[in-house]
Amino acid sequence: MKPNEWFERKLSEARETIEYKTEKVILEVLDAIYERMEKLEISAAELARKLGVSRSRVSTVLKGKHSMRLDTLIAIADALDAEVKIVLNCKKENSKDSLKYLDLNDEKDTSFSSGEEYDYSLAA
Repeated sequence: MKPNEWFERKLSEARETIEYKTEKVILEVLDAIYERMEKLEISAAELARKLGVSRSRVSTVLKGKHSMRLDTLIAIADALDAEVKIVLNCKKENSKDSLKYLDLNDEKDTSFSSGEEYDYSLAA
């Protein structure tokens, strides 16, 4: 086996682990938060003030050093005048299953077809 083939196989295996998938979601969420902060021209210090927490706490969260709880994510979204939306996408591309769409700021659930793509950015 060539080194390149070995590496590609190992990378493919790693992408299937819970750890890889978790880190991927964390990075996507943090990227959405940073994008929203940039759009609103809000610094980490200003976000900390809006949340009523220390600058170091916000820095720790924004660096992904600790797992973020949903209530923390929702508080950050509120401070950024945004809302959190979560979509569970079907793994199979041609699946006829509908996807579950959960708007954490709304009482009702919505289902839609599996052809929809999810935008991880924080909705304004």
